[in-house]
Amino acid sequence: MDPVLAPIPTNERSSIRSGRGIGPWFLLKATSRVVLRGDGHQQSCILLDVSGIRNGTYWFRLMKDQARSVVIQR
Repeated sequence: MDPVLAPIPTNERSSIRSGRGIGPWFLLKATSRVVLRGDGHQQSCILLDVSGIRNGTYWFRLMKDQARSVVIQR
């Protein structure tokens, strides 16, 4: 199962689910600068808290998968 982010767009939190486990993850700006990072070690679901991040389009990337677009709106 590919990672699933919901809800998108979000204003505070998104959940990330993956049937293969999550592992290291990154939230990147369009400039490839990392704004958040974490490790969902041995977890199939995590909550991504974006309440402190400015509006915009970001990329959520798992270390082992392609990036997914995340739109943050308030």
